[in-house]
Formats: sequence, structure tokens, C-alpha cells
Amino acid sequence: MPENYPPPEQLLPYRPPMLMICRMMEHGDDYVLAEQVFGDGPFITGDSVPALVALELFAQAAALHVSHARSGHGEGTPKGALIGVRQLELFAPCLPTKQRLRIEARQVAAIPPAAQYQCMLWQESKSKPLALGLISVAIGDLPKGT
Repeated sequence: MPENYPPPEQLLPYRPPMLMICRMMEHGDDYVLAEQVFGDGPFITGDSVPALVALELFAQAAALHVSHARSGHGEGTPKGALIGVRQLELFAPCLPTKQRLRIEARQVAAIPPAAQYQCMLWQESKSKPLALGLISVAIGDLPKGT
């Protein structure tokens, strides 16, 4: 039986149109699986969005992973920031709209307050990825002057 997860609005500090994750589908100790369906919004042109939007989907999925893990400890929504992109492969110039897109972010390293996530984006009905990435994020308050 699938677990019921809180909506992303409760876990992320974003609101539409910048909230790009529709729902969390799975959450584990080192990963999150989320979904997005672009219906309308500022990035849509015709029936697609620029593939570079995948980077924001990766960052929001990583934030969702951290926030859900901490929510059970009464820590609230943590602050964070995308601090680096070690790898970004975009396999198409655009992402489709009105299609279920799956985003997986898997934590592969962590040295608090930083963590690194291997990410993948694919269309639900296809097995080939639309984008792959390796991102670094800061979790929590950043030191002053950064």
C-alpha cells in the first residue's frame, strides 16, 4: 500500500508557479521519487518547456528529500541552496507538457551542511532519461558573507 506523503507545499518554501514538484511518490533514507506535470506556467512555450528547467526540478527534489526527512523531527522547512552542478546532461532541447515526468534525487554524499545528489528525469511512459545530473546543495543556514 503506497504511503501518503504531505503535499510539496508543506515541505518546500515555494508556491506556484515556481513550485515545480506536483507530488512526492516515494521517500527513502537516501532518495526521493517525485512527479511533475507541466500544465501551464511561465516557462511553457507551446507544448514544451526548456530542458534546462530539469535543473530546477533536481534542486526541488533534493530539497523535498531533506525537508521530508527532517519533518519528523520537528525541524520545519530547512533553508538550502543549490551550490554546484557537477554534471548536467540534457537529452532533448525541451521537456513535454501534460505528461507525467518522474524525478529521482539520490543522495550520494553528505558532509553537513552540504550534500550531493545524483538525479534523473524521465517521462513516465518511457524508459530513456530526459536529463541526468549531479548537483551539490547546501542545507541549513549558509555562513555569513556567502
